[in-house]
Amino acid sequence: MKFLISKFNLRCKIGLLEILLLMVLFIAPGHLIAQLSGNYTIGSGGDFDSFSEAVDTLNAQGVNSAVTFDVVSGTYTEQFEIGSITGASAANTIVFQSQSGDSTDVMVQFEQTSGANYIVSLNDADYVTFQNITFTALGTSYGRIFNLGDNSDNNSVLNCVLNGVSTTSTNVNFAIMYCDPASTTADNVIIENNIFNDGSTGIYFQGVNTSTLASGIQILNNSFNGVMRGVDFLYHYAPRVNGNSINADGDRGIEFNYCDGPLEIIKNELSVSNIYGIYVQNSDGGVPPGGTPGLIANNFVYVGSNSTAYGIILSNSTYQNVYNNSVNITSTHTTEGRGLYVTGGGSNSINIENNIFANQGLGYAYYINTPGAVGTCDYNDIYSAGNFVAYWGADRIDLAALRSASSKEANSLSVYPHYSSTADLHTVAPWLDGAGTSLTEVSDDIDGDARGGTPDIGADEFVPDAGTTTPLAGSYTIGSGGDYASFGEAVDDVVLKGVSAAVSFEVLAGTYTEQVSLVSIAGSNAENTVTFESQSGDSTAVTLFYAASGAGDNWVFLLYGVDNVHIRNMTLTANNVPSPTYGRVIYIVGGADSIEIRDNILNGSSTTSTNASNLGIIYADNSYYRSRIIEGNKFNNGSEGVFLHGISSSVLTSGTRILNNSFNGVMRGVDFLYH
Repeated sequence: MKFLISKFNLRCKIGLLEILLLMVLFIAPGHLIAQLSGNYTIGSGGDFDSFSEAVDTLNAQGVNSAVTFDVVSGTYTEQFEIGSITGASAANTIVFQSQSGDSTDVMVQFEQTSGANYIVSLNDADYVTFQNITFTALGTSYGRIFNLGDNSDNNSVLNCVLNGVSTTSTNVNFAIMYCDPASTTADNVIIENNIFNDGSTGIYFQGVNTSTLASGIQILNNSFNGVMRGVDFLYHYAPRVNGNSINADGDRGIEFNYCDGPLEIIKNELSVSNIYGIYVQNSDGGVPPGGTPGLIANNFVYVGSNSTAYGIILSNSTYQNVYNNSVNITSTHTTEGRGLYVTGGGSNSINIENNIFANQGLGYAYYINTPGAVGTCDYNDIYSAGNFVAYWGADRIDLAALRSASSKEANSLSVYPHYSSTADLHTVAPWLDGAGTSLTEVSDDIDGDARGGTPDIGADEFVPDAGTTTPLAGSYTIGSGGDYASFGEAVDDVVLKGVSAAVSFEVLAGTYTEQVSLVSIAGSNAENTVTFESQSGDSTAVTLFYAASGAGDNWVFLLYGVDNVHIRNMTLTANNVPSPTYGRVIYIVGGADSIEIRDNILNGSSTTSTNASNLGIIYADNSYYRSRIIEGNKFNNGSEGVFLHGISSSVLTSGTRILNNSFNGVMRGVDFLYH
């Protein structure tokens, strides 16, 4: 009997121990078994000492409702990987955020390695958000911050600062955000309101292949600074890259490759050192009426360099609408500078309307290598300072030639864009105001200003100053007491307002120590010429003098791709110091056509050099035109009196007339090539 009682007591004790053990497991610190729910803190004195500890618990236990990890201010040197989270859903989200709401208060940093090139790795992790945190890559050979693996869906990175590795490499080992899944795409990812600094590529995201496209990827309102490339997508359906500011030191701003459906590249501001601003290749938008084409609209695109520079390029792509963009190219390359480049594709499915394609270097406003790819093409501003405004199956010298070749651009213009700066492409050009056509796809501009029924050309909807909307016509005076105090004031006014009839600037007697730089004048033509001349008709009464300080300002009078300008009855004088290095008088750049230089005294610099590039009196190189008349002038000193070189033996310049001039003290008189 005692034995039975003892056995019974032993079993009771064991039962109580089992119950106590279960209670401990469920209520013990660290929540070793229960799923996470609600708010937790990470950091000193918090629920978890580190991200890694919190993530280990999250991976092991999962969630049964929404979970937020508030991170205490401080620096956390660690890396971590989040896997598949039991219980995660659209309602049961997981958020990691700075407790203070200030991204600068929480720093997560780590030195990446070959086998672990990340700070945060999402591997089959869903519904995870990081916000208001700073991440810094400390690696030297590797520098990824976020790595998204297969099947990592519905994740977000919001309002974070992402400091990549400072590099000149484009190797994706230094991509700040990286996704290259093996078999299953990462979908519905939102990257919004972040600051990306340095790194090879800000965001490098791939799908799997052409039959397995990632979808739902949105890159919104981020700032990219010092990256080599901004956003690089491969194998996506309907990605959206909108409202971003991208300053790329390398060769890409935004690149889409094999990205199909109603893709969007809208309201981005891009400044790219060289090669490509927006590059869309092998990408097919939706086919109307059932499908929606891709939309590239309301972007500012600047590309610099002195070599290849394409603002927007569409290669082997179909059903894309290119609307209301402002593009600025400053590359001096005569053939590889292109505001827009269309090659390959077909089906007349690329529509191009309401854009400014400005090449302020010497290349093309646009280059259409495949005319059959283009559908609608009109209401654009097509401007180039170079020898040819565009390429449409062949070089086209001006807008009239382009219209004739393409049977398009009936309502387009070719006027100087008057951008605020090389990269800030807001404009004040009155000729572009209300010159566009209404497009249902574009209801506002890059700044959110409403378009209205008669929109402006370009990405910026603006109201020109009332004093700039009336073009000049007739005679005006330059000088003390005249309509304009200086040449500079007159030039600024006529370039902004344009002309509606012939204009003559009559210069009052005196010496003007200034430099004249003249670009394209809207409204000018063979009848509406612009003339600068001495009011008295006496060339000795007006002296325009400028002493160049270097190659960048080596002229007294610059004609930069401007047509229909006459210079008459004045004295123009360059450097007058002994044996100067620089001393051009009239510098003609690009396709400046219908230029007349008559009855002037042109004083070059006294020199024994034959270097026309530095000391030629009238100098133009690699310049194609149809009419230049230089007549009745007196040339004094200088390395060469007239140096006019065309572009090639197969494309000869014509219409050059050098008549009744006198050349005194020049080292060489007249030098022609390719005429």
